[in-house]
Amino acid sequence: MSDKVVTEFTISYDAKGELAHHQIKAKDLGSAIIGMDDLITKSAKIVSNGSSEASLSVVAPAKEGSLEIIYSIFADPLTTITVLKSIGIIGGTAVAASASAIGIIDRIKDKKIDKVVINATEKTAVITVDGQEIETTSDVAQLVSSKEIRQALHKVIQGPLQGKDNPKISFKTESSTLTLDEDEISNFKPLKTDLTEKVDISTFQKIIQFTKLNFKS
Repeated sequence: MSDKVVTEFTISYDAKGELAHHQIKAKDLGSAIIGMDDLITKSAKIVSNGSSEASLSVVAPAKEGSLEIIYSIFADPLTTITVLKSIGIIGGTAVAASASAIGIIDRIKDKKIDKVVINATEKTAVITVDGQEIETTSDVAQLVSSKEIRQALHKVIQGPLQGKDNPKISFKTESSTLTLDEDEISNFKPLKTDLTEKVDISTFQKIIQFTKLNFKS
């Protein structure tokens, strides 16, 4: 496993009212930070199959403009990039895609997931919702179907902005910015029920050696 490094990203909360003056209720901010900690640390264990861990710190409480929080992840680079891509914090227009948890949740909203089929060998997956199949990676499928991850995303995205006028949240890294407006924010509700069925597919290759062959009998 690679040596651990520090990676920073920023979350910006915008809305009319107290957020426009760089203020937020301590309870809302605390819940959002706990949610982000759960999101990063639990996602790291999922995408690495338990072989790697990540720790999260808050670097600074706010910057000029809307209320911003700077987080830093301490983990090996592979785990960090997989976590951020799978969640959708990096990767461009993730909301319109099926390549991230944020993108798929924005698409399916709070509908019940009927089935998840994961191909462990190819690291691919198919999520079935209302008879519609969504192809994605195995890492993203595991995040989307996890009740804990869905609850953490709710705390980070929707929790601090509930009841706010014209809310907006932005995830910022050195290479990209993902912004969710009011319509997208409303989709990040906690998972109501567990998924109906989960299927894991693994392909094994075995080599059989024959010490003697008799083609006459």
